[in-house]
Amino acid sequence: MMRSWLANFTSTTKSAIKGRIKVLVVRDLTLTIIAGLSGGLDTLYIKEVLKADAVVLSMLASIWSVVFLAFILVGGWISDRYSRKKMLIYGMALTIPNPLIYAFAPDWRITIVANLLGAVGTALAAPAYVALLFSFSEQKTRSRTIAVMNTINSVANIVTPPIGAALIQTFGGGDLNWLRNIFLAQFFLSLAVLLYTWRKLEDTPLKVKSGPKRLTEAIKDIFGQIGRIYRISKERRATPWLLLALTGPWAWEAVAPFWVIYAAEVCRSPLLVLGLLSSLYSLTVAVLVLPFAEISDSKGRKKVILLARPFLYICLVLLLIGGTFNSWSIAPFIPLIAWIFRAIGDSSGPSWTAASTEVIPEEHQSEWEATRDFLWRTMAIPAVLLGGFLWNIDPRLPFLMALVVDGLIRLPILAYMIPETLIAHKLITHGHHYPTGPHIILYGLPGAGKTSIARLVQKELSLEIIDENLFKKEIEEANGHFIPFMTSDLDEKEIEERLNSILSNVNRAAIIEGEPAIFAAKDENKGLIILLVAPKEERVRRKIREQGGLDFVALKKVEEKDRKIAKLTRQLFGSDISKLPPFDIAINTERIPPEKIVKIIKILYGKDEKKES
Repeated sequence: MMRSWLANFTSTTKSAIKGRIKVLVVRDLTLTIIAGLSGGLDTLYIKEVLKADAVVLSMLASIWSVVFLAFILVGGWISDRYSRKKMLIYGMALTIPNPLIYAFAPDWRITIVANLLGAVGTALAAPAYVALLFSFSEQKTRSRTIAVMNTINSVANIVTPPIGAALIQTFGGGDLNWLRNIFLAQFFLSLAVLLYTWRKLEDTPLKVKSGPKRLTEAIKDIFGQIGRIYRISKERRATPWLLLALTGPWAWEAVAPFWVIYAAEVCRSPLLVLGLLSSLYSLTVAVLVLPFAEISDSKGRKKVILLARPFLYICLVLLLIGGTFNSWSIAPFIPLIAWIFRAIGDSSGPSWTAASTEVIPEEHQSEWEATRDFLWRTMAIPAVLLGGFLWNIDPRLPFLMALVVDGLIRLPILAYMIPETLIAHKLITHGHHYPTGPHIILYGLPGAGKTSIARLVQKELSLEIIDENLFKKEIEEANGHFIPFMTSDLDEKEIEERLNSILSNVNRAAIIEGEPAIFAAKDENKGLIILLVAPKEERVRRKIREQGGLDFVALKKVEEKDRKIAKLTRQLFGSDISKLPPFDIAINTERIPPEKIVKIIKILYGKDEKKES
């Protein structure tokens, strides 16, 4: 299983991580490793070593949100008009001193400066990063690309935090004060990542005209972007994403400072368990994020988001149980299970990112991201303060509020108001898409005449036929004995790879017929796809004429083959071709131009024959 997962991940990584996006991958990976060196104990360090209580932690988060709020619109506006690369670099540069501040901080008060720098830096960099990621990735594989990046970072998070925790335990004797040494190392490593990104990252061409020259005009334009983005989102049915930005902080920002502290103080988890939380979370994300992304890119973004959401609620319920019955012997270990469910819920992140960005044109991506962040942080300020207030009353209350807000308010918005962008994008961008591939692909129901028609086309056009017999020969040569095509051990991907290998050795166009054609039909760019059908009774009559025998025996054979083909087409296309309504010819007007459709109809109707006579 692990070998299959690694093979699939390697193949997907090669196809998804290419070109300009490689620099972002290296940047994200190294920053993840650097951050993981602290073992996920940063908040606990501020609380235990720098003596910040729950109210102070909430206040620090609120300060971060206020400053972020003040600069996020500026970051998005500048990114879309001047340079996304420069804004990303400037934002990273502002956060470089933060590890030094934490390394030498005498108490929590000096960390206010780190919060200020971190908020400004993130406000400048975040919109630019999302816009670069959107520009560097293709729509048809966007979820998978983001998922691969998340998986790589998750693998790093599996390994790095335990190393950090082990360093603290080994060299610091478990004293959190030893984290100062790690913060010092993080400073120099972060500086190296900044230099790498500055030298290697390419910028994207801007589609929005440069902003106004005068300062007053610029300020007016910056704050006018909220109204501008709202109008665009309303036209594109994207306003529910703004509602999600307004309601999200009341669930997740309220609990953000307290996840690890809740496990340590309420569930009474030991330091070893606390160190494993991040790794267990990352391992779960690493395993699930790519399969979720593949479903997202094939079936739709919303399906994945709605599938994963309930697991977040299970996580919250488990933590509430662990906090309520913390005298149980298993209570300290409940956070481990809760973190797994939390990771399953968060594994839909690439689908969330894809769905939330695809609703808005590329030229407005930075402003769109900035506007949503602005609304989120506007609500985050009171939400974090309320979370701290509730924590002081009862540490379970912020988590209960998160469960109620997300489950009763945000989930219905996701289910009933968010548009499915995968289908919408296809409808908008495909336009007239006529066949570009050279081959003729003939597939359909058993006995519908695929083989005989393929031979007639071969005679008429002098083309080579690629059918089941050729596949059987290939498989027999590879395995040393005959294996029927439909019952072979080859999976879908291996069959497609073998088909592509055969086609690569064909010098010109070919006729792909039979069951191999079903797999070829997955890629519409391979050529002209023709589906042949006939009523079951007619196919039974043909089998009796060709092979003789009893009618009920022929019927049984046809039905058995129909079930196999139906299973395969449901697996590949989600449809059953044995249950189509009656018709003589079906034409895909997306792929066949009108003038050719007219000619086909004239031929079938007999107009050309009447003129000749």
